[in-house]
Amino acid sequence: MFIVAIAAISLFVGGVGVANIMLVAVTERTREIASAKPSRAPRRAIMRQFLSEAVMLTALGGLVGSALGAGLCELRNSSSPNSWPPDPPH
Repeated sequence: MFIVAIAAISLFVGGVGVANIMLVAVTERTREIASAKPSRAPRRAIMRQFLSEAVMLTALGGLVGSALGAGLCELRNSSSPNSWPPDPPH
């Protein structure tokens, strides 16, 4: 139950982070969006562009985080392989 709670908090914080980054991206590209509208770019195409950017951003972040976590676990295992579980006392 504890791990599920930590995972839920992590997902929530990650979602808020992605939402914040995408809000900044939309705010910075207001002129680009305004210039796309007169050239008959449909609203759906503009939304799809930002949605695909958000998906790629989260996928890349997940891959980097997973690789970093796996790498740190392997590094820790190679540095002290017999530290867990502890050896029983003799």
